[in-house]
Amino acid sequence: MNSERNAAYISGLLAALFVTIFVWGATRTEITTRPSPPADRAGASAERPRLLSAPARPIISTGPLWPQPTEAQQRDRRAEVNRFYAALRQYESANGAYPFGDKGKSRGYYHIGQLYFDDATEYMTGWQWPRDVMDRDKSEFLISCYMHRHAYLAWMIGDWETCARIHNGGPDGDVEAATLEYWGKVKELMQ
Repeated sequence: MNSERNAAYISGLLAALFVTIFVWGATRTEITTRPSPPADRAGASAERPRLLSAPARPIISTGPLWPQPTEAQQRDRRAEVNRFYAALRQYESANGAYPFGDKGKSRGYYHIGQLYFDDATEYMTGWQWPRDVMDRDKSEFLISCYMHRHAYLAWMIGDWETCARIHNGGPDGDVEAATLEYWGKVKELMQ
């Protein structure tokens, strides 16, 4: 077991060394773009292009690959998400007045059940149901995790119908007819 781990470690080091040398070499030298001198009668070039030292320049961009949202756009998005949370919270628990739903199977501001919780926290440690669903901020984080897992595109573009229906009906809730009524109530509260 140790020999396999050591071999993997050495392979990783060699790969990192190779990448470092390659990037360093690519940023330090370049072939000139000067035209070749005319060929002599024998057909051989009188002078070959040579490698020149060039200023270091990164070959991997460190900047964003797409335009970043402005502060105003971020503020608008946050307000939209908060409006969605407020509508869910109002419909599910009357803003926390009724923290138990589904005959005790779901709890908290957003009536999050054990399966929903386990799905959202599958790759996280230290989370406990029902303790964490009773906290509003943690519940909102759980909803965000669940949406990133089951409705990423809808969550990112603000398709609140799909998000609300998945919150109510599970991963396939957006195609279940039973969640249409739920979306209608949440939509009214978002207005």
